[in-house]
Amino acid sequence: MHDCCWAARPCFEIARKLLELDSSMLFILDIHGSVPLTYVTKKNWGAWNRFLGQVMDDIFPVTNGNKDDAPPFCCADPDTRPVPDPVDPLPKEVAAMIANGEMQPDDIEVIEEDIVDDDSSIDDDDSSIDVRGT
Repeated sequence: MHDCCWAARPCFEIARKLLELDSSMLFILDIHGSVPLTYVTKKNWGAWNRFLGQVMDDIFPVTNGNKDDAPPFCCADPDTRPVPDPVDPLPKEVAAMIANGEMQPDDIEVIEEDIVDDDSSIDDDDSSIDVRGT
């Protein structure tokens, strides 16, 4: 929604679709602490006002309660709800390979199968050794 508002030539068809999907998008703060409408250029203020006036009752129907209240999570400061670290994360090298497109997430299963196959070749005398470090 931020990019839609920032566009030099507004595409209200896209704006309407986004707002129909989730009307709270108008209230979400970006990393700079700004809501999307902050980025509308002054020359587009009139066009955005007309657009919002036309769609206001469709996007924010009175039956949803007070249409002037933003959902509480939308008013939170940016970066105040961090995502917890995963319980069993991938090694950084593997995650980097996936992020860079050098490896597909499905390839991890192949690697895990190779580790299991390697474990089966360990002698019975070495069965107390934990090769995975778990």
